[in-house]
This record gives sequence, structure tokens and C-alpha cells, in this order.
Amino acid sequence: MLTFTFYVMSCYQVIGPMANDSSMIFGTYTAHPDPRFVTTPVDGLSRLSDETRHAAGCDSSACGNYDSAAIKNAVQGAELVVVCLGLGTRSSCFQAFS
Repeated sequence: MLTFTFYVMSCYQVIGPMANDSSMIFGTYTAHPDPRFVTTPVDGLSRLSDETRHAAGCDSSACGNYDSAAIKNAVQGAELVVVCLGLGTRSSCFQAFS
């Protein structure tokens, strides 16, 4: 994890299928974390800005359905855009080997 010094901004945009899904953000690198103790990027950044917008852009990390209009709409006017991508735990490649 990278450490950033954030300043309170008026608008953050967090995009990606893992940005607000606590069940996917750890991928297969951890046991089953208790969701009560997990903070998603959207949750964490919303504490630092007046407005935090989220658009998944894809229905899953495999990105079977991409919604470019939602991404374009969400990033307009944002001072900072954070992209949350990865393999996750529900991608087609993991399901193929299960």
C-alpha cells in the first residue's frame, strides 16, 4: 500500500469495480476478513472531501460490461481520481481454477 498525504479537497472520484466492494479488495491474498473491520477506498476518501463520487465502470474485475458513460460523468470536475483495479476474488480466471 502506498502512503499519501491528502489535503481536504472539494471532490474526489473513486472509480473501478473494487473501489466500494469490501469482498473483492483483498483478492485471494488474505483469509476472509470481517467486513466490519474493512474500509473501502470510497469509505476512506469520503472522510477527506466535501464530495466523493464512485463509479464502478465494470460489473466485476473481469469487466464483462464496461460503462464508459458512468466513468466520464463521474470524473467531471473531480480534483483527484483514484482508480481501484485488480483481479479480485470473483473474476473469471479464479472461477476457472476453483
